[in-house]
Amino acid sequence: MRASRTVVLSVAMAGALVASMVAGGTAGAATSKAKSPITIAYLGILTGPDASPTAEDPLKLAANEINARGGADGHPVKLEFYDSNITPQQAVTATQKALSTNPTAIIGPSVDDQVQATAQLLKQSGVPTLGLTSGPLTDLTNTHLPNFFDINPIDYNTAQAEAKYIYTKYKPKTVGMIYTEDAASTASATFIEQFLKKDGVKNFITRTEPNNVTDATTAVLAMKPADAVFINSFPVTDGLLVTELAQNGITAPIMGAQADNAVQAFKLAPASAMANMYYPPYCDPDVNTTKQAKAFTSAYKAAYPSTTQSAVDDPATYDGVYLIAKAIQAAGGNTSHSAIISQLKKLQYQGACGPYKNDSENVMINQAQIVKLGSNGPSGKELMASYNFGTIPANAKG
Repeated sequence: MRASRTVVLSVAMAGALVASMVAGGTAGAATSKAKSPITIAYLGILTGPDASPTAEDPLKLAANEINARGGADGHPVKLEFYDSNITPQQAVTATQKALSTNPTAIIGPSVDDQVQATAQLLKQSGVPTLGLTSGPLTDLTNTHLPNFFDINPIDYNTAQAEAKYIYTKYKPKTVGMIYTEDAASTASATFIEQFLKKDGVKNFITRTEPNNVTDATTAVLAMKPADAVFINSFPVTDGLLVTELAQNGITAPIMGAQADNAVQAFKLAPASAMANMYYPPYCDPDVNTTKQAKAFTSAYKAAYPSTTQSAVDDPATYDGVYLIAKAIQAAGGNTSHSAIISQLKKLQYQGACGPYKNDSENVMINQAQIVKLGSNGPSGKELMASYNFGTIPANAKG
C-alpha cells in the first residue's frame, strides 16, 4: 500500500512572513501570529487498475486557491493522501493511518462497502468526513454516523434520473442490466429496476459479475434482445462491458455508472463503442454552465494544462475542500470537529458540482444529471437533462 504523501500549501503563512518583514518584524514574530494549519486527509483509490492519475489534482487546486486568499479564516490548508483503494480492509488500514495524525477533516472513502468497514473508527474519532460514496449503506439511517456526510449524488437519485431519461427517450420494452457485486452497484441496479417497473417496463435481463471480471462475454451476449442496457461497476469494468457490447454487435443505448467519464477520458473503450452511451455523473463541470463550474474548469486548465477536466476522478473533492473551509469560516475560525460538523449541517453552498444543502440523511447534494458521452471524445459530451430531487426517503433500500 502506498504510504501517505503530505502536501503543505502555506501561501497564507508565506504572505504573513513577507508582510512582517516589510514592516520590520522578524520571522519568529510572523510565525507566532500565523494560525495553525488545518489538515484534510484524503482517502481514495490511488493505486491499482481503478486508480485515476488525476485523483489528487482537484483537492490541490482548491487548497492552493484557499491558501492564496489567506486560508480558511486564516488557517492554511494542509492535505494528506492515503490509498484506501477499493476493498474494505484497505480502507480500514488507510483510515487508521489517517486518524493517527489527528486530521481536521476527511474526504473519502469512495466505495460504499468501505464506509461500513470503517464506521466504528470514524464514529470513535468524531472527525467530520465527507464521503465520496453513493449507496444506501452510507445514509445516516444506516451508518448512525453524525460526522459522515455524502457529497456525491446518491444512488437513489441518480437511478431515478437514469430510469426517467431512458424510459422517456426510448420507451424500452426489454431492459438489460449488468452490474458487479459491490454494494453500490447492486443498490443502483436495484433502484433502476424499481423505477423502470413503475414506468411500465416488465421485461428485464439481469446478469452480475465479480468486481475483477476480465471477460463478460456470456453476460454481454444475453443483452442481445434488450432495447437499452444499464451497466454499473467501476470504470475499468464498465469499459470492458462497453467494448464487448460493441464487439458483439449490440447497439442499444447504454446507460453507464456515475464515474464513467473515465471510460472516455482514459480510453477504456473504443470511441465508436460510446456513440450512444450516457452516464449520470457524480460531477461533470465540463458540461455545466454555472459560473462556479466555469470557474473550476478555467482554473483547472490553468493549473493542469496537459490534462483535460474530463480526466478528473471526481471534482466533488474540489468542492469538499471548500465545504470544510466554509464551515470553519462560518464557525468563526473554530476548527474543532464538533464546530465543523455543526456548520456542515447548516451550510448552503453553490459549488462547481452544484448546490449543496444537507438533508436528513446527511446527503449534501440532491441534483442528478444525465450526460451523453458520444463518439467524439470529451469535447463532444452533452448535458441531456438535470433533475433536482428532494430529501431521499429514510432508509431507502436497494
